[in-house]
Amino acid sequence: MVSVVIINYNTWELTQKLCENILDLENEVDLEIIVVDNDSEGTAPDFYHNTARLKLVYSGSNLGFAGGVNFGVKEAQYDYICVLNSDIILKKNQKFFTPLFNRLQQENVGLVSPKILYRDDGVIQFAGFTPINKITGRGFAIGYHQKDNGQYNTPCRTSRGHGAAMMFKKSIWEELGGLNEHYFLYYEEMDFCHKMNELGYEIWYDPTATAYHIGSFSIVENATPKVFYIFRNRIWYLRENTRWYHKIISMPYLLMVGYLKFSVNLIKGDFQRAGYILKGTNQGLFTTWS
Repeated sequence: MVSVVIINYNTWELTQKLCENILDLENEVDLEIIVVDNDSEGTAPDFYHNTARLKLVYSGSNLGFAGGVNFGVKEAQYDYICVLNSDIILKKNQKFFTPLFNRLQQENVGLVSPKILYRDDGVIQFAGFTPINKITGRGFAIGYHQKDNGQYNTPCRTSRGHGAAMMFKKSIWEELGGLNEHYFLYYEEMDFCHKMNELGYEIWYDPTATAYHIGSFSIVENATPKVFYIFRNRIWYLRENTRWYHKIISMPYLLMVGYLKFSVNLIKGDFQRAGYILKGTNQGLFTTWS
């Protein structure tokens, strides 16, 4: 019923632990695990070749998050896709896939994400998202860094799902042509959810399922600088998904913000970060994939 897609990039050990978590879950829906290796260093441990219901596929190059997900979905045999970051932990005594699958049985629901907590400390990372501001390009995770006391335990619609843990219908992925691979990292799931909403599908947050997130272990700051992708892709997202009258305000604003933060980091002596900010801002404003 559910194809679980996990992108592996130099996280063989973490990915294996997640796969073992998934296979240990009892009384859940039928599923397969597809691990997409995004050109990691080294060779895959024997676990990946000797485990039933697990399929390891090689992308041949680092396709980024969006490209890796698309590659994995093409290999999926089921109609429901669950994307999980390799640094997600699932608890054996909690149902995870079933609540998300059940939510997607509602006709207009296209994508659902669980509650996401940081490790085992009970601190919230995600309990839904606020809408993305059409000028600043920013949106915020509801409940972020709050102690989880059950205050966000009611399922509800939300503006977008979380890329670290989300389940969606494969038919809608096909209708949208997959995730936009030009983003490479960050904002691709936001773009995906925005376009899903435009087609009339609903995005849901369902806390009856919980994922535990360790952190972005596949991101190496110097090799794949997060700040570059954030600055570039925030601008690309607004250029792609807002109207002209938003852009005449947002583009000058983001130019000013980018150059200001570039200058601040330059003054601080953080030349590498300053360079990433400048490059991301310029690429976002002055280049495009179309």
